[in-house]
Amino acid sequence: MNSWLVAYLVPASISLAQVTPWWSDQTAAWIGGIGGSLLGLNGALLGTLGGLGRARRLVLTLLPIEIGLGVLALIAGLIALLSGQPYAVWYPLLLGGGIIAFVFGGLFPGVRRRYREIELRKVQALDMR
Repeated sequence: MNSWLVAYLVPASISLAQVTPWWSDQTAAWIGGIGGSLLGLNGALLGTLGGLGRARRLVLTLLPIEIGLGVLALIAGLIALLSGQPYAVWYPLLLGGGIIAFVFGGLFPGVRRRYREIELRKVQALDMR
């Protein structure tokens, strides 16, 4: 990072030489591997259930929770970046948080609309009887 940028973004009370990494490179690899796998499986489950119109309460509860976790990971990644943490600390947080927040955030309105359409069809079917 450019020295002028570091001087501008990092408070003077924080010495970058004194920053202790939150975790090691190997731990970052584990976080990325396990976290990415779980995130992919969770996304597949929520996307499939949402597309089929099943498990409405579960999907509409977990999606906002996921979005919130993504935003928290983004904030933690920004804090790590600005406090001088190494690449292996801030990169997984920013990447994972960004993916979670933007993918699930983009998925949420469509899934909610899908459940409304299904509910409307049920009501219309009952009205035709």
